[in-house]
Order: sequence, then C-alpha cells, then structure tokens
Amino acid sequence: MPDFVIALIVLAVFAGIFVLSYVLNKRTPKPEGCDEIDESCLSCSNTLCRNKPKNKEEIESQKEE
Repeated sequence: MPDFVIALIVLAVFAGIFVLSYVLNKRTPKPEGCDEIDESCLSCSNTLCRNKPKNKEEIESQKEE
C-alpha cells in the first residue's frame, strides 16, 4: 500500500474523531450554575480575564436569565 494512502487513512481517522467529539460536546448540557458570575469577579480590574463580562449589558442579560 502506498504511503500516501496510509497518510490519507490516518488523516481521515483523526478528522472523524474530531467531528465526533465536536458533535458529542455540543449535545452535552451545561452544568447548573456554570454561567453565574461571582460579584467579586465583576469588580476585578484584570482586563485579560475570560470570566469577566465585557460590558454592563452582558451583566444585566446574565442576571435576567
């Protein structure tokens, strides 16, 4: 079997694993309370934090949910 066929098979297997894991991850429900932000986090001055909402509208929309 030529090397390029083996390489294509390996690439197809990895692509299949990626697609399968993506689909299964999308079907997994979020745990309860994972979207809630602690009040002490809102007063943090770290601009690089991924947990911090970007603006007041985002904070209000999270509180309404």
